Amino acid sequence: MADPFHVKIPTIKEIFVGDIARSGNWIVACVKSGVAWPVRVTNVKFRNRVLYLIPPTVNPGERAYNTFPSIALALNPGERMEAGQVLISQFLSSLAWVTSSPIRVVEWTGGNLPRPMGGFNDVPFVTRDFYHPYLPDPSDRDSRLALAFYREGLGLNHAAYQCLSFFKVLNLFLRTGTQQEAWINANFAHVTEQRAKQRASFLVSTHGDVGRYLYGSNRCAVAHAGGSPSRPGRSRRHEAAARRPTVGSGAS
Repeated sequence: MADPFHVKIPTIKEIFVGDIARSGNWIVACVKSGVAWPVRVTNVKFRNRVLYLIPPTVNPGERAYNTFPSIALALNPGERMEAGQVLISQFLSSLAWVTSSPIRVVEWTGGNLPRPMGGFNDVPFVTRDFYHPYLPDPSDRDSRLALAFYREGLGLNHAAYQCLSFFKVLNLFLRTGTQQEAWINANFAHVTEQRAKQRASFLVSTHGDVGRYLYGSNRCAVAHAGGSPSRPGRSRRHEAAARRPTVGSGAS
């Protein structure tokens, strides 16, 4: 009797059928995702374009290799690669928002077929069905940036850096220091995560005005960490530095 909970990871040969087996001009984002990826190729419509979610693959044999979960887009004639990268990045930011889960692009690939990158060594996080009927798709620049900064923050490996990414969202919608301090003071009591609550209590006891303290400690760092995470042109050095905590740093 088949195990109803067992999900078979496909091979690369098994996934290259149908639409994604057609030669074209493809752009592919290979990801590490906290969102369960479908175990079969799944197409999703986003802004009247079709994106293909490609599952991780396991390929045994003498030259065994595993490929990353990925998302692919067939570019239109004359469409620049960067336009496809931006569309995919903004889709991933919307998905990260509705799931509150990190999704980080590890590498971009492309070519005549949507070939995912090899070298995936994580335990595949997959699902039989990919069902996310609601994805926010704001049309204004600031809201799109806010979603991008949110996804960036979820994917960072240190609380201090996460704080900076989320602080950038405040900068987009609350333009003055007074407004940001007031918002922080009005909302930090809603924090539920235990370590964050302990930190908030410590800040109250040592600094009193938490909003003023956080605004003052973050504004200079944010000013020096500009740039949009939704733009794929950010340098790899910048991305690596953003994910690497400094020795002895803390979530001040």
